[in-house]
Amino acid sequence: MSARRALGGALSATGVVLAALYAAPEPPRWIGFVLSLGLLVGGLLLLRRRAGQPSSVVKETASGKMQWARELKRAVVVLEKLAASDPDATVAEEAGDLRLKVFVPFSETADALASELGLQRYADVMIAFARSERALNRGLSAFVDGYPDEASRALRESLHFLQQTTALLTAES
Repeated sequence: MSARRALGGALSATGVVLAALYAAPEPPRWIGFVLSLGLLVGGLLLLRRRAGQPSSVVKETASGKMQWARELKRAVVVLEKLAASDPDATVAEEAGDLRLKVFVPFSETADALASELGLQRYADVMIAFARSERALNRGLSAFVDGYPDEASRALRESLHFLQQTTALLTAES
C-alpha cells in the first residue's frame, strides 16, 4: 500500500471519528464538525486518487496508446504459446507472470488512454481487456483446481479477447 493511500485511510478514519464526537454533544460543535468532515473528504480524495506513478512497463505519455499496443502484442505472442501448450505448472507460472507484468499494469494505467482514444473507443478497449483478464484468471483458477481442459479453454478465450483488445487499441479513429 502506498503512503498516500495509508494517509488517506488514516485521515478518513480520523474524520469519521471526530465528526461523530463533534456532532454528539447538545448543541453540536459545528466548527469542529465541519473541520472533521474536511478531514474525511481529504482522506477520501487521497484514497480515491490513483498512485499517479506510471507503470514500469509503460510510462503515461502522449504515445501511451502505441506503447501499450506494442506491449499487448508481445503479450498476445506469449499467450498464444501458452494456449497452444498443455497446461502444467510452467504454463500456470508464465500465465501468472503475464498477469502481473502486463494485465495489472495495463489496468492501473489505462485511464490515461481515455483522452487519447475517446470515451467510446476507450470503453470498447476496456471491455475486451476485462474479458481477457477475467478469462486468464479463470484459467489460472482452473489449473490450480486441477481442471487442465478448462484451463486450456480459458487461456484460448483470454487470447481471443486480448487480440480483440489489441486490434481495438491500434485501430485508426
